[in-house]
Amino acid sequence: MSLRERETVHRQTLISTHLSELLKILSDEVLRDEVMSPAPSSRVTVIDTAMAQLAIDQGLGGLLYLIAQRGYPLSLTDDRLEIEWLRRAAGELARGVLLSEHWPLSSPPPLLIKGADLNARLYQSRGLGGGRASSDWDLLLPEPDYHSVITAWRERFGEPTCPRSARLPDESPYELGFYIEGLLFEVHRAVCPPFYNQLSSEMIYARAQKYQSSWGQEVLEPCSIDRLLIWLINFGRSGGANRLLDWIDLAMILHSLYLLNSPSEVGERLRERSLEVHLKDAWSVMRSTPLTRVVEHRYMADIFKAEPQRTPEVLINDEAPRGVEEILKHLTRHERPLEIKLYQIKYCEPPLRADYLRRGILKTLRSKALRFRSDGGGLYDQL
Repeated sequence: MSLRERETVHRQTLISTHLSELLKILSDEVLRDEVMSPAPSSRVTVIDTAMAQLAIDQGLGGLLYLIAQRGYPLSLTDDRLEIEWLRRAAGELARGVLLSEHWPLSSPPPLLIKGADLNARLYQSRGLGGGRASSDWDLLLPEPDYHSVITAWRERFGEPTCPRSARLPDESPYELGFYIEGLLFEVHRAVCPPFYNQLSSEMIYARAQKYQSSWGQEVLEPCSIDRLLIWLINFGRSGGANRLLDWIDLAMILHSLYLLNSPSEVGERLRERSLEVHLKDAWSVMRSTPLTRVVEHRYMADIFKAEPQRTPEVLINDEAPRGVEEILKHLTRHERPLEIKLYQIKYCEPPLRADYLRRGILKTLRSKALRFRSDGGGLYDQL
């Protein structure tokens, strides 16, 4: 092995060691119940410069700084963690003040989603406010109130930015961004493009709960299951979680879910929106880390239990070949919702079928279903 190869292996080993130590600290401190108590004296993990930089790179610098105040020894050559926390906390405080000042008085309160919601509710409740990195705030407001806010903010702050999110060519943006004093706010009329998942923004908003924010404004938070669905949609659209911060987010979401919702209720909502496979993928990754201590493994197993078998209700037109109903029953028994959707689109009433085809959804669903195909190859021959 050459000198360069030995240095590379040594560097990777150090990163792996620091990552394991960082995960241990986070699982001990962020997710334990006695969050306001100091760290036990038996924990002697030293937070050094390398671990601090790893935390910053993973969006956890401010969080690690707050955790370090609970008694962990520091061995740093500079104030990088404190600077990171001050920068994040100041940004969150400024966003809250700006939102309170500029939100139209005639509009209903905004529903905070994604990072804005997680920081304001889950992290704040554990004494870790301002510790979570966030590049913008996402606000959800269903139509027609969405258009009222967009009109008011366009007049006040100029033309909005259109985020580079995937959407169909003939589809209007589902979110628009406004820079207010240099800070980005993205206003959503939906959580994601309708071709990806038709999660109803009206229902999410109706299930949301009002609370008085730390900056004095009345805002809304999503219910615990909707919070999970929103995380899973972003997980699926981005091809997985890329930062350790994303996994801490999921661990905290699952913990709040575990305290409030039965596994059957969660499983039913996941299958209803065809998002169960995303949670299975995420949970399979988390199982190798200390983060899974946030919930009982039996609780997760109960979520993934198969639902009672039901034959899908679908309108079969006269063009459908013989055997389609039997194929649908087979797909139902094997819990393959995406393939069921393909058949529903192809053989439902012509006007609805034409609309799906025009929007390109059939092609999108086909590509998604092929990724999860595990058996029954002949079923695709008719599609």
